Amino acid sequence: MEFLGGMEKLLCKDKYIARSDYYRAIDKYNQVVSFFDNLHSSDMLEAYCQKNCLDIQRIKMAVTYYYEIEDLQKSPSFISKHNEDFLSSHLRTENIYLDNILKSVDPAIKLDEEQRKVVLSDEDYTLVIAGAGAGKTTTVAAKGTYISKTY
Repeated sequence: MEFLGGMEKLLCKDKYIARSDYYRAIDKYNQVVSFFDNLHSSDMLEAYCQKNCLDIQRIKMAVTYYYEIEDLQKSPSFISKHNEDFLSSHLRTENIYLDNILKSVDPAIKLDEEQRKVVLSDEDYTLVIAGAGAGKTTTVAAKGTYISKTY
């Protein structure tokens, strides 16, 4: 329940969720999830939950969340949805700020939607790939400005 509560608390935050926000939970809860997974495999989970007054649906949800976050190569579906919602919301609410983020450097600079998403996303590592003159330096400069505002 501690693991599930941590995941739910993380999902309630108005922030872009990076892998570093949840990867420590993989090692911390590995044995607990294995225990409940073994109970499930041996058809003893329901009896165990009843005996210990545990909500079986929440246990199953915790195990599902755990297995989704376990593979750090993939973004878990519930984290991806949260991050998509975060970006969508902040693209609207921070529109004016993003329109003017580099105004002091060059008033003509306007970020396109892809650049704005890069600026707003806060993954542990960001790789910006584009052709010559596509705005990589502008994007990284805007991201640096945004990060200095938020931290």
